[in-house]
Amino acid sequence: MARILGGRIALHWWTWRVVGMAAALALAPAGVHAAGFQMPDWSDPIYFLLSSIAALVAGGVLLLLFQRLNRQSSRAGDRLGAAKLHNSRMAQEREAMHMVQSSLPDGFAAFGPFGEILSGGLAAKLQLSANIESFADLEPAFMPPGFRRLTEAVDRLTRDGTEFHLEFQGNIGQHFYEAMGISNGPSSVVVFRDVSANRKARADAALQAAQLANERDAYRALFDASPFPVWWRDRDLRLVGCNRAYAAVVEAPPEEVVVKGIELAAAMDA
Repeated sequence: MARILGGRIALHWWTWRVVGMAAALALAPAGVHAAGFQMPDWSDPIYFLLSSIAALVAGGVLLLLFQRLNRQSSRAGDRLGAAKLHNSRMAQEREAMHMVQSSLPDGFAAFGPFGEILSGGLAAKLQLSANIESFADLEPAFMPPGFRRLTEAVDRLTRDGTEFHLEFQGNIGQHFYEAMGISNGPSSVVVFRDVSANRKARADAALQAAQLANERDAYRALFDASPFPVWWRDRDLRLVGCNRAYAAVVEAPPEEVVVKGIELAAAMDA
């Protein structure tokens, strides 16, 4: 816009110069007459030729000035059109991100040329009572070491496109969160999930497995203490274990008994 105004000002300046030149040429005969000189005859070929040349020069200057102004206006229009197209694309990207925001079940944070977008449910998912306006506002939801790891991972994601999959302990209650960083060209998304229930289920499963292992070891010790052969089978009646007394009768280690399926009756008949 400033360049367009500058071009118009320049045009006005040159226009007034040309108008002044034309006025001078038009008033020159009157000035000559007022000074007491004889005014040239309009039918004089030399005077007519000079007047024609001056008029052609003035017209050419005006034409060049109008062409220059048109070129400047065209360039400014192109720049204005490019800016409108860029703004339209940015608006479309933002609208697409808002559509993604409404469709994703989990809270997320998005980064890109459109700026920074935080989903409406992210604060509730991270147990934050206050509204969040930027990614830095998520810090109270995590333990300090965890938030530092998250911030570094997000920096690498937005800078280099390095994706990540991390798990953090929450700073509010006994919550654990999973953060997954996804890169899509100039845009990046970090999706958050509350995995406290999954973590508790895994912990319960690990505890149950440890209890079963302790029970198995207790039964094995009890069977090994027996002086009589003891063995056990699966549902298909395959031999899957025996005690030391059984292994002593068949004269093979317990592991070999299971691998080879050595039956007690066959060993006694032999």
